[in-house]
Amino acid sequence: HDYPQLDVLGLKWFPVPVVSSMEFHVGGLFFTAAPFVGWFADHEVVRNLVDKGRYNILPAVAKALELDSSPANECWKEEASLVLNKAVVSSYRNAGVSMVSHHSMLSEFIKWYEMEKKTRGYCPGNWKWIIPPIGASLCDAYLKLNKMTEFTLKPAIMPPRPAGWKRFT
Repeated sequence: HDYPQLDVLGLKWFPVPVVSSMEFHVGGLFFTAAPFVGWFADHEVVRNLVDKGRYNILPAVAKALELDSSPANECWKEEASLVLNKAVVSSYRNAGVSMVSHHSMLSEFIKWYEMEKKTRGYCPGNWKWIIPPIGASLCDAYLKLNKMTEFTLKPAIMPPRPAGWKRFT
C-alpha cells in the first residue's frame, strides 16, 4: 500500500456506512429504530477519522508522517488530511470495494442541482454537508451552492431530538 508509515496507527474503517443513531421523521411521527445503509464518499471516511468531535486522529497522522505540526506550519493539517484521503481510497481499491470520490459526487450533484433549480426554482440542501473539506474550492459546487436554500424536507432521517432516550418504569 501507499503509506506504510500509517500502519503504526492501526487504522480501520468500514466499507459501508450503517447509521443507527438517527430518527426517521415522517408525518409528525419519530421512528427511533430506523437504521439505514448507504455508501461512502472518500471525504466522509476521512472526516469520521479527523474531525475533532469524532476520532480526531490528524495529530497522530502528522506524527506518523513526520510532518512539522508546529503552530508556524498550519498547512500540516491539509497535508496529513490529503495523505489520509489517499490512503483510504487506496485501501478501498485494494480491497475491491467501490467508493465515490468527492469530485465525482459533486459533479453529479451539480447536474441534479441545476435540474432541481430549473424544475422547482430552488434546491434545498445543507452546504456544509455537501461541500467536501478537501479541495472544496477546486470544484464548481463550492461557489454555485453557497446560496442554497437551506432547510430540510421531510420525510427525513435526522439526528435524534435532544431529549434522547426516555426510560419509563
